[in-house]
Amino acid sequence: MDLATEMSYHRAAKVLQSWVPGISVMTLWKQVQRVGEQERQSAKEKQELVFERGEVPPGERQVRELAVEADGVWVSVRREQEGDPRHVEIKLAVAYEGRTERGRLRGRKVVAGVMAPEDFWEQTMAMFGQTWDWCAVKRCWLGGDGCQ
Repeated sequence: MDLATEMSYHRAAKVLQSWVPGISVMTLWKQVQRVGEQERQSAKEKQELVFERGEVPPGERQVRELAVEADGVWVSVRREQEGDPRHVEIKLAVAYEGRTERGRLRGRKVVAGVMAPEDFWEQTMAMFGQTWDWCAVKRCWLGGDGCQ
């Protein structure tokens, strides 16, 4: 499964065939789709817990300051039906606790998705809330281009 995120499905299937003879590109693709759907459901459930039920996520880490940066990139997509969009925006957010002496992000967590802006932000904040205790954060730096 991890191979399919690091290389093409064709190459990942070829590598896996040395351990699992007969594995196909389509089998690998279906597995990625199945896991992706499970992750979408999990993110939606976390979003509902916070933004519909009002439950505060059980953040594990307590920090006084947190930086959150977000942006998006438009990519061409294959249209399955006439009228489907030709492009979608992949939204990406990264939160981190600061930088190391060498400039690397400390305590970095990343969320990415293709969805409405409101859902993206709600799911992102719910996911980050699993890592950081929002009640302990006194200052949050937000960086982005200002667009949705």
